[in-house]
Amino acid sequence: MASNAAVKQYNTVYTDLSQGKRVVQKDIIDEHYLLTDSLSKITWKIIGGNEEVAGYSCREAHGLIQDSIYIVAFYTDKIRTNGGPESFSGLPGMILKLVLPHEHITWTATKVIQGFPATPQPPKKGKPVTSEELNNIIMKTWSGRNNSTNVKFYLL
Repeated sequence: MASNAAVKQYNTVYTDLSQGKRVVQKDIIDEHYLLTDSLSKITWKIIGGNEEVAGYSCREAHGLIQDSIYIVAFYTDKIRTNGGPESFSGLPGMILKLVLPHEHITWTATKVIQGFPATPQPPKKGKPVTSEELNNIIMKTWSGRNNSTNVKFYLL
């Protein structure tokens, strides 16, 4: 089960789908890190089950990320942007619910607000790091704490 540390993780994620890039501000034990990277590679298979999420009819898709993390997504083609929570994307519509069943983690949209009052901007607060540097920081922070769920959660 996800520990309190994982539950309290707050990331700021800016995704540029047209460029295939993301900027992520991760807060790890009161330190801010800024990762600029390409979008995560997710292998999706559309299953076709339906579920209503935030007032939208959504189709079910199953995916695999980092070669071993199984994910279940519910997306709507009524919102044409192919993004979703955190850094998850790649389906033919907006992901409104995302489940990592083996990690006991779920993101669910409760409300969809159309349009933005201002153009979203990438986060700028934090020490710039590469994926490898961030992975090393995460592994060092959580090593010896017998907390593989937190490690996986932070690596997403």
